[in-house]
Amino acid sequence: MSNADALIFGSPIYFMELTGVMHSCLERFYFPYVTYSAEQQTFFKRKLPIAFIYTMNVTQDWLQKMPIANRFAEVTKELFGVEPEIVCAYNTWQYPDYEKFEHGIFSVEQKKHHREENFPKELATAKQLGISLVQKVNQINNQ
Repeated sequence: MSNADALIFGSPIYFMELTGVMHSCLERFYFPYVTYSAEQQTFFKRKLPIAFIYTMNVTQDWLQKMPIANRFAEVTKELFGVEPEIVCAYNTWQYPDYEKFEHGIFSVEQKKHHREENFPKELATAKQLGISLVQKVNQINNQ
């Protein structure tokens, strides 16, 4: 990962946190570049554009009440020199068959409609995220 031109990390959000596996991956990737020096903020030698894509069952309105706790997004700019980009997919379709699960707090029909209406837009947003990262890489390489 350290040799990449840019990175995109994706994770479902459970209980307003990254998954344990993603947390461990980022912890192992970020930690070698952390310093405890006021003069030098990172051991990473260049700028590395990084983005995060989150999927979650909650709506965007609900998320505003309780934001995602991703401490890695907070330190990304310090370690890798570029503000991270973040894309969220809300109210995601979780199961192939909702009849097998208790789902009384939301309407399956509304979730289905939301997916049909929003999933193509979310794919376009993810594609644009990739384009944006390539543009950042080109800017960094041309400096």
